[in-house]
Amino acid sequence: MSKTIPKRNRTKIIAIVLVLLIIAALTGAYLAFLHPAAEKTRNRSFAVESNKVVLVKLPGLNSSAGIWKLNMTNGGNATAYVNYEIYLGGNLGYGNSSKLPPGQNSNVTACLGPPITKSTTFEVPIFVTNSSGTSSAYYPVALSNATQVPFSGQFSASNKLEASVYNEQFQGNFSSWSITLTNTGAKPILFVFAELWNSTSLLGVSSLLCNLAQVPNNAQPLSQPLAVGHSVNTSRISAPLHANETFKVDVVAAYSDFSEVVQTYEVQSTA
Repeated sequence: MSKTIPKRNRTKIIAIVLVLLIIAALTGAYLAFLHPAAEKTRNRSFAVESNKVVLVKLPGLNSSAGIWKLNMTNGGNATAYVNYEIYLGGNLGYGNSSKLPPGQNSNVTACLGPPITKSTTFEVPIFVTNSSGTSSAYYPVALSNATQVPFSGQFSASNKLEASVYNEQFQGNFSSWSITLTNTGAKPILFVFAELWNSTSLLGVSSLLCNLAQVPNNAQPLSQPLAVGHSVNTSRISAPLHANETFKVDVVAAYSDFSEVVQTYEVQSTA
C-alpha cells in the first residue's frame, strides 16, 4: 500500500528538482559556449575530403618543410566561396580563397617553409559563404612523412660558386651561388630545396621549386611540378667567401608520390 507524501515535503522536492534543472541548463549552455557543436558551424553541403601535410626532412637542419594538400567539395546547389588558411604554431603558413560552383571539387597544394619540428602545431580554419550565409569550422590535419628512398639518378644538379663578385644593386662584393637541377628520373618533382655548407656551418639555402621564401613559416603556392627532362635553376648572393675552397651542397627532392631523395654534391669556389 503506497504512502502519501505530505504537502510540505512535496513542495521541498519540487523546489529541489527545479534548482537541479536550472543548474543543468546553465551548465549545458556554458559547455555549448566553450565547445560549439561542429554541426552548428559546418556547412552541410560543403565537405573537406582530405587535409594533410606531408613533411619533407631537410638534412642537417633538424627540421622539415611541408607540402599541404587540401581537397574540398561543394555538394550544394549554390556556388560556394571558400576561404581557407593553415596556421603553424599559431603563425599563418598559407591562406587563399576558391570559388566552388555546385558539385565542383577543388585541390589546393601549397608549400610550408621551415622550420617545421615535432612540436609544431597545425590549425586549418575554413570559412564557407553561399546563399545560406557564412559558416566556419576548424578541420584536423593529418601528418605524414615523405618516404626517403636512395638516390639512383633521379635528378642531376650542377653548382657554380663565385667567391667574390661586385653587385651593382647592393654596391658591394658578395659570393654568388647558382644551381641548376634537371629531372632525369621517371616521375614529376614537386619540391626541390638546396643547402650550401662549409665544413661546419650552413651558409645558405635555395628553393628551386615551391617558391619557398627564406622566412620561417612562410608559404607560397606550389609551382608547377618539374616534368621529366625539364630543368629549374636559381641563384642567390651572400657574404664573400674565400676562393679555391671546396663546399658541400645537399639537394632534397620530393616527388608526386611523396617519396624523398637526398643527394650531396661538391662545389669549388672560384675567384
